[in-house]
Amino acid sequence: LFRRMDHLICLDHAMVELLEQYSPHAGNGQPVLPVTVIPNWEDLTLFPRSMNPPAWTGGQPLELDGNFVVLYLGNTGIGHGFDTVLDAAEQLHKAGDRVRFLFMGGGNRWREIEKEKARRGLDNVILRDYVAKELTPAVMAAADAALITLRDEGLGVNSPSKLHANLAMGLPVMYVGPQGSNVDEAICRFGCGMSLRHGDVESVVRFMRQLATSQALHADLRARARRAFDEAYCDAKTLPQFDRIFAELVPVSGESCGENPPQPDSALMPLRDRQTACQIR
Repeated sequence: LFRRMDHLICLDHAMVELLEQYSPHAGNGQPVLPVTVIPNWEDLTLFPRSMNPPAWTGGQPLELDGNFVVLYLGNTGIGHGFDTVLDAAEQLHKAGDRVRFLFMGGGNRWREIEKEKARRGLDNVILRDYVAKELTPAVMAAADAALITLRDEGLGVNSPSKLHANLAMGLPVMYVGPQGSNVDEAICRFGCGMSLRHGDVESVVRFMRQLATSQALHADLRARARRAFDEAYCDAKTLPQFDRIFAELVPVSGESCGENPPQPDSALMPLRDRQTACQIR
């Protein structure tokens, strides 16, 4: 497969390192395949800066008001780990901190979280089913921070896409997982949250308390999160990168390109104008 490639596009640098191991030129000193890292994205028009979603009525029975809400929105799949987060939630619960962990979604690890919540008596961990996509902006607007996790063995394989909507809504990100992932790269580049490793319970607790008690820190990280979205994780920034690569790879009109040359209007049409954009994601 690598011998037939002209260019490799990956979601993060960990994915690059993983895939390059399979290159026929790996380790022999020969030129490697051209590689570009382009992260996943969200549609900028769906998250304008002026966005003011209606209040999420589903949050009223959960008694979130007056608490600092950390939101995990989406799939709790096999690539995600929650032991460190639950250990931190237990410490915060015992200390009486007004921090709530709101899980909304499902997945393979959902039942594990339910069991641990019941076993430890974690009233500060709230579990709710998926909501309709059109309601997610309102749910995120009701939160104060976002939680994203990745198991160590998922590095280079999984690239959590919940990052981008969270950034668009200006949510500081608490990430628990290995270094080098797309989430870790975003936090390191933009300073929009905290990147922590599995097992570092004390740092999770410390960061949650800092965010919950410092309005200045919270406001700064919210601004950094939105800036990260605007500068790197929206379609206006990612899709033109595909256009540039395709323009270099696809011969322009008049050059030799075999018996069935592509039509100029389809070969070089901006990616955002094609229906195939959603398939690439």
